[in-house]
Amino acid sequence: CPLMPSTYKLIGARELALMKLGACLVNTARGPIVDTEALVAALAAGRLAGAGLDVTDPEPLPPDHPLFGMENVIVTSHRLCWTEQMVWGLGSADMQGMIAVARGQVPANVVNKDVLDRPALLAKLERYRRLAGE
Repeated sequence: CPLMPSTYKLIGARELALMKLGACLVNTARGPIVDTEALVAALAAGRLAGAGLDVTDPEPLPPDHPLFGMENVIVTSHRLCWTEQMVWGLGSADMQGMIAVARGQVPANVVNKDVLDRPALLAKLERYRRLAGE
């Protein structure tokens, strides 16, 4: 979905309320397509089970943004690519990271290593490890 005047905050409180209860929102297109305040409210209210965000509004989010404190949100670093080799390489690296997390393991390329000691992250990884049967 490209960002243009007609798609700015395309997904807002109304659209989030129309989603199936317990759904997850994933945005890998453009941050401003999703109304960040409405997303935070829907997540806090338990309307959505979670969110996976490769892009945000604003980008980058300030360190104290509420999304970073939510256990049901994953924010990844947005990457721009211009060559086929970059796309395949980055896609592969991202997939390896997602597979590691799904297995309850720490992904290889964590930028903010301070999060690795957080009890909530450790509990989340343990939960995924149990689900994966490892």
